[in-house]
Amino acid sequence: MSETLTRRHETLGWRAVIGAMSTTYGGLNPTFGELDEALPEGVVFHHAHYHGPMGWSVQAVKAILPQIAEVAKEAAFPNVDLIIQRGLPIGIIDGIGTDKKIINTIQQTTGIKGTTTITSVVEALKKLQLTKIIIVTGYFGEQINEIFNNFMKDSGFEVIHHTERGQDRYSEVSPHAYYRISKETYHKYPQAQGILISPGRAFRSREVIEPLEKDLRIPVVTQNSATLWNILNMVEIREPLEGWGRLLKMF
Repeated sequence: MSETLTRRHETLGWRAVIGAMSTTYGGLNPTFGELDEALPEGVVFHHAHYHGPMGWSVQAVKAILPQIAEVAKEAAFPNVDLIIQRGLPIGIIDGIGTDKKIINTIQQTTGIKGTTTITSVVEALKKLQLTKIIIVTGYFGEQINEIFNNFMKDSGFEVIHHTERGQDRYSEVSPHAYYRISKETYHKYPQAQGILISPGRAFRSREVIEPLEKDLRIPVVTQNSATLWNILNMVEIREPLEGWGRLLKMF
């Protein structure tokens, strides 16, 4: 198996191989469809998974943290250029600095540079020079949303309003539902400079970004678009991507 994957990386990942650490949602392998499809030619993911979380409480998410080093080793396959801890709640769960600790663990354990989803989000918003934002989430719940808001405020952002759509994390929701709730929220808080949509990494966010940007004339970032922009920057693949909004044209 390792020889097969190595050959795959050498052929399909001839520009870059990204180690992706992600949850299994209680044993179910996650879907990477949107990001896998968006990667430029010659860039591939090598996936490694945590066990869990078994629920969506703060305690369940925190239980992932002791697995970081071991899963980072699994992600550190030959030819891997960068490792990302995927999943926003894990990177914020102990408050500001959680992501930096995760990155340090990745780098000290593997010798490979690392990043996280929340690090990507923060860097993307800074790149767009956004300080006043609306946040739209999907299923984080009250406790994690509060941690998320505090994390963003401690990172230098003013959260003008945070709304949660509230679907179950396993349910399939049309991307268009996030178009409507984002638009309605912006009309109530037009002082916001941009919108951050974080419904969960399996959500196909690409479909709503450009329609919202065109209709509202403000930048829109999702956790997937931020992740894609950041990892490509970090491995020096600076190829503008169509259909992902203004962020993915800023390399």
